[in-house]
Amino acid sequence: MHLCLVQAFVCIPKRRNAKAMYRIRKLLHSKEWSTSDVLLWQKSPFAAWMEGVMRWHPEHELCKYIDPPDEMMQLLAAKGRAWELEVLDQLRTNRNLIVKPKDIQETIHACTSSSSTLCELVYQARLSDGQIRGIADFMILEDDGVSYSIWDAKSASRTRPDDLMQIAAYSELAKSCGIKIARYGVIAHRGGYEAFDLDLHSARWRRLQNDFLNDFSSSFDPKNCAP
Repeated sequence: MHLCLVQAFVCIPKRRNAKAMYRIRKLLHSKEWSTSDVLLWQKSPFAAWMEGVMRWHPEHELCKYIDPPDEMMQLLAAKGRAWELEVLDQLRTNRNLIVKPKDIQETIHACTSSSSTLCELVYQARLSDGQIRGIADFMILEDDGVSYSIWDAKSASRTRPDDLMQIAAYSELAKSCGIKIARYGVIAHRGGYEAFDLDLHSARWRRLQNDFLNDFSSSFDPKNCAP
């Protein structure tokens, strides 16, 4: 069966949730942190501060002391990318409508269209609530035809706590965009598909994001001393 990888959508259905649409418009003119930034802040506020400085203030004096890319991390990233593409090939089977969104508006259109058929597989789904952004590896339309499951491909044989928090973050971001999420999980290189408690980990992520926004993001200033 020939499958087409759709690259773009040109409109957004008018029936979008007004709150979600406001957030979409807002993010076009605001600085956003990533889900990885939030998880990094949990471990090291200084490291998260440096990420913000490098991203938005590259002229900062400290940026000249940044270490070059770590070769081992690059190798691990390449391994993860290879596994992700392998999973994509597997998921293409028996799915006719596959989308790789260029931006968040396309993700919303693909997963909340007013047409009778939603996209069956969204690859690298771009998500945001206007303050935090993330890219989920895969969003798969469930059998009910209206909700999605979110899956992240992980080349490691074991699921780390950060993996759970990140996939929960994607779920919350998707829901903020008006997308119905039924479940989420990880596709491990050796462990196969593993779904996790939707409510438990999502609640933990919401608390962490709230702390990040209130205790760090709201007062982020590259001119002040690092935390």
